[in-house]
Amino acid sequence: MKKILLLAVSVFSFIHGHAQALTHEQRLADLGRVWGFLKYFHPAVAGGQYNWDEVLIRKIGQLEKLPDAEAVNAFYTTWLDELGEVKKCRSCSAYTDDDMTTAGLTWLKENPVLNTTLRARLLDVLQNRYHGKPFYLSNKGAGNIEMMNEPKYETMAYPSMEYRLLGLYRYWNVVQYFFPYKKDIGEDWNNLLDEMIIPFRDAGDTLAYQAAIWQLAARINDSHGVGVCAPYVPSCGSPLFGVRMAPLSLQWIEKEAVVVRLSSDSLCRMDDIRAGDIIKKIDGRTPQQIIDANWLYIGGSNERGRYRNNVATLLHGNSPVADVVIERDGKLMEKKIHRYAWEEIKPWMTPSKDGMWKMLEEGVGYIHMGRLKQDSIKQIMNALKDTRAIILDIRNYPQGTAQQLSRYTHPKAVPFVYATVPQIDRPGLFEKSKDFFCGTQNKQPYKGKLILLVNESTQSHAEFSTMLLQTAPAVMTIGNQTAGADGNVSTIVFPGGYSTMMSGLGVYYPDGTPTQRVGVRVDITVTPTLAAVLKGRDEILERALQYIHTEK
Repeated sequence: MKKILLLAVSVFSFIHGHAQALTHEQRLADLGRVWGFLKYFHPAVAGGQYNWDEVLIRKIGQLEKLPDAEAVNAFYTTWLDELGEVKKCRSCSAYTDDDMTTAGLTWLKENPVLNTTLRARLLDVLQNRYHGKPFYLSNKGAGNIEMMNEPKYETMAYPSMEYRLLGLYRYWNVVQYFFPYKKDIGEDWNNLLDEMIIPFRDAGDTLAYQAAIWQLAARINDSHGVGVCAPYVPSCGSPLFGVRMAPLSLQWIEKEAVVVRLSSDSLCRMDDIRAGDIIKKIDGRTPQQIIDANWLYIGGSNERGRYRNNVATLLHGNSPVADVVIERDGKLMEKKIHRYAWEEIKPWMTPSKDGMWKMLEEGVGYIHMGRLKQDSIKQIMNALKDTRAIILDIRNYPQGTAQQLSRYTHPKAVPFVYATVPQIDRPGLFEKSKDFFCGTQNKQPYKGKLILLVNESTQSHAEFSTMLLQTAPAVMTIGNQTAGADGNVSTIVFPGGYSTMMSGLGVYYPDGTPTQRVGVRVDITVTPTLAAVLKGRDEILERALQYIHTEK
């Protein structure tokens, strides 16, 4: 009898200890999961019958007062009771175990805090979910979701703790149910919610809140998600890195930050900064030290793309002048580089003198896809139809011209990609689209070689255009790993008027090969060298010309 009594005391102690060990962070993370789940699934919520933001604000306050796990379960049970009976949905297809894994809904069955009865009620909501027109999102157009009826609370530059958590919950649940590449993030998205509670809850000022948003957006490892815009800062700048910028572009080559382009010749001439200068120090720190400090906040789909994004902000700052050390012709020099607000740089920007196309040499044409316009394609292709090769430079952002261009380069219509589209009536799941086709029946397509140039600047529509043009005959892709962020973007808003984006559609080659994070297929890899860049040489273009001259 004594042994039985001791065992009972031990079990009670274990249960009581577990309840007391339920941390504030765990409670808030579970609240975010349940709130988001009900937002997109519950028949009384998903149609917009409640001000769901206000409900959350109240629930956060109530949750803090609960003494243990038993009280937490009672809290959620009462909440479900308030929402009313969930009627059977005869037209709702069931979520299988595989569906729940794909959708990230296994927490409904496995969460150790929620008791058996509460889990059963949540699973009942899942299987009898809302089946009408969603209030909080749509997927018009290409099919990626568009957030609807989400107040921005723009007057809250530094929102209260409750509204900061609202922003976290919004973002986490949109990614949870509508990000097509969640399995490619590289970590368990469920666990990340628990981790991010602390930076959002404890953000002590506006800058700390912005830092939390940047950190969260970086965690999906999606180059579409780089950057957090604010209503009062043009060009998505942030005091976190500096709202002022230098009128030039840098590229990361062999662990060096090299000036590769001057946005304004006149402004850079005033500071005696030239293309080919190597930036060795900025306000006493090396570029690598700055990158290391910002790495947590400035993400990217792959390492090359992430360095590209980080290097873009190296010379940003909040002060009007940066003290720099540069290397030029092997000599170190101390300089001052002026920083400007975007609206100050824009009037002084040096326009490009290059056109849409040119002849590089006899029989070899060159088209800059970022400048090519729809109404010029016929004229340009007629001018280049007898060349032995055309180089299409896609190290830029094309203007929607690839499909029309394929009418001249392809002999017939061929598939080039398919997409995975979020199912708004089955959140967390995606359906495969039909193949997208390019080209058309053409008895006289272009007969020469087609060379596509790509690098880390080839992103999104540029990658989509590359995939399209790769289906042409006698085509070769030359360059290095692209940004690995394809698919129409969806915007997510946070209290305070902040916003960021994510890839909203999955994009794949017809054989199922992914592009997210890995980039498009590259036939000949060329990694630019520091020595060549300092001499102003374009090694990717040089390799294309070599291929044209030597390959039959």
